[in-house]
Amino acid sequence: HNFNIIGIAIFPIKNNPPATKEKVDLYQYVLREVYELNLHIPDYQRIYCWDEKNVRCLLNDLSNHSSQDHEDIRYRLGTIILHYHDQKYDIIDGQQRLVTLALLLETLGVSTCLLNERFESSEAKEYIRYNKYLVDDYVRKHITDRNKFKHSLLYNIDFSVLILQNSSIDIAYTFFSNENSRGVALTDYDLLKAHHLRFIPDSLEKQSEKVAKNWNIMIENGRHQTNTENDIPDYVRTLDTYLYHIRRWMRKENPELYPEDRHIKSEYQAAPTMPD
Repeated sequence: HNFNIIGIAIFPIKNNPPATKEKVDLYQYVLREVYELNLHIPDYQRIYCWDEKNVRCLLNDLSNHSSQDHEDIRYRLGTIILHYHDQKYDIIDGQQRLVTLALLLETLGVSTCLLNERFESSEAKEYIRYNKYLVDDYVRKHITDRNKFKHSLLYNIDFSVLILQNSSIDIAYTFFSNENSRGVALTDYDLLKAHHLRFIPDSLEKQSEKVAKNWNIMIENGRHQTNTENDIPDYVRTLDTYLYHIRRWMRKENPELYPEDRHIKSEYQAAPTMPD
């Protein structure tokens, strides 16, 4: 059953989620129903970055479930959090699983809207390219009945889907900052990006997109700058070094952990006040 949670009252609602006045709706959807939604990857999301270990683990789990004798046994694949606004569903939590499953379905001849999303990061494109190879190779070697496997994926894999209905973008960022997809933790830079994007008004959507894109370019360029283990990207040097010592000084802790740190205090100590 699908349920709408309002305070402590729970009652069934329709399968097709409408735009309600309530902030959060909870549904139980099979995979086919999830991909019938107009899914979108928002700018504040991290890149798609599941490694081979995660992909193979998911494929083995799905294959083992599909091989069971009872075809109607459901397999719960966790929770997905979506933010509904402007006739689309932003993926807050679940991107890694949903993109990987979309690659798997494409191998089985099923197209989904999710792969129509723009993956601008070259690193994300490399992950998608390599994981597509892993999925194709796995299906070729281990799946003997593709139609049975495809039916099992679409109708027996289900999720708990939490939908923020027309809620404030601030609530979406809060959920994003506190949720981690399976096997991929949010980095400090993901959290900092989301934290700052939340203060851009909803009416300035183009500005938000530009800032998010510039941030991603900064992170991407920083990775390419590092040729050795001792190289530090500019954003790491700025955020991990300078801001870290400034925050120590503001908390009345000693910011001069090393002799070369002295310039940090002298740079800022002339300020009459340092607001939080």
